Amino acid sequence: MSQTALSRRGRPEDREPGGETTDVAPTTLLELLDDEYARGILEATVEEAVPARELAERLGASRATVYRRLERLEEAGLIEPAMTYDADGYHRKVFRATLRSVTLTLDGGAVEATVDVTDVPEESASLAP
Repeated sequence: MSQTALSRRGRPEDREPGGETTDVAPTTLLELLDDEYARGILEATVEEAVPARELAERLGASRATVYRRLERLEEAGLIEPAMTYDADGYHRKVFRATLRSVTLTLDGGAVEATVDVTDVPEESASLAP
């Protein structure tokens, strides 16, 4: 049986500005990335914050499926929710990917994953009134 390990991206002073890591187990990470809906959510939210309803439409999935994947992605630290407000005062939750890169290393029967995430700027996750 192989071992799995998660490595950090190095000391904070060695990281690029804004770069952070997340503590997600390699097996969880691989399961998420193997799921077509989770990958679709990450791809759709890497450049813009998107509401769950729109994600469901884009992916051709039920909202329940999208919400389950969003919950798993958020627990893993790969996506971040934010509240948006429109000119009419309505609000809704939108989601934006924080995942920037994943590196897998196989060494001596162990799988090591390095996951780089970034903070989502507040202004990029909100809709202007």
